[in-house]
Amino acid sequence: MRRKIEQDTRLIESGEESYGSLAERYGVSKSTIYRIHIKKLRRLVEKAKQELGTLRREKEKLQADFEGLHQKYQRKNEELQKKHEERKRELEAEIHDRLIEPKKRR
Repeated sequence: MRRKIEQDTRLIESGEESYGSLAERYGVSKSTIYRIHIKKLRRLVEKAKQELGTLRREKEKLQADFEGLHQKYQRKNEELQKKHEERKRELEAEIHDRLIEPKKRR
C-alpha cells in the first residue's frame, strides 16, 4: 500500500489530488500521506545529487581531456606554422634564384 501511496503522490504534485483526498482513499491520516510524500521527495533529491556529482566528475574529466587535446593542437599548429614559414622562405628563394637572378645576369 505504501508503494501505491508513493505513486499517487504525483497526483498531489500535479494538483489533481490533495493530502486529504488521498488520506480518505487509503484510510490513513493526512500526516501519513505527507510523510510518505516527503520521504519520496527526499529520495529523489538524494538521487539527483548523486547524479549531479557524477555529471560534475565526468565534466571535469572531459574538460581535462579537452585541455590536453587543445594544448596538443596548439603545439602541432605552431610546429606546422614554422614548417610552413620555412618552406615559404625556401620557395621564395628558389623563385628568386630562378627568375630574378637570371635577369640580372643578362
